[in-house]
Amino acid sequence: ALDLYNPSWRCALSSLGVDGFDARHPLFKHTVGVATSKSFHKVPKLLALVVTMHVSASGDAYVKLKDPTATMTAAVHRLVLQEEPSFRPGATIMLQQVSVVSPVPGAACACITMDNILQVFPAEHAAPSTQAPATQQPPTRLTQLRGLPDLPEASGASN
Repeated sequence: ALDLYNPSWRCALSSLGVDGFDARHPLFKHTVGVATSKSFHKVPKLLALVVTMHVSASGDAYVKLKDPTATMTAAVHRLVLQEEPSFRPGATIMLQQVSVVSPVPGAACACITMDNILQVFPAEHAAPSTQAPATQQPPTRLTQLRGLPDLPEASGASN
């Protein structure tokens, strides 16, 4: 089960104006469970916790993503790791327009590039109800300008 007390998960929910996971909330229209149920599609928005990470010799990574509904695998392009150092186990990520492939039933894999990253909530993020220490990393990317959680879809963007 997802650690609903994970600091980055709680910070993400708080930042998005959500008290807790509620499958009826528009933010959770697309969950990991929904993403794994189709053979090939794009998920408009997805909030997930990075559980594990394996970095390959090429610099790309394979991660396990999780939310309260399910767990899935994702392939992460090396530029994500280079430009988003907070993208690591324990971080919560908000993604957009993520391609998900399922070559065989029950085995779905998301493909994550920099274009898919909306926000990374670092693993060491303090719980929303506490005062953050001066050395704490803020959520990365300029998502404040994008108006979460109801983001306009980027025109002409592709993965």
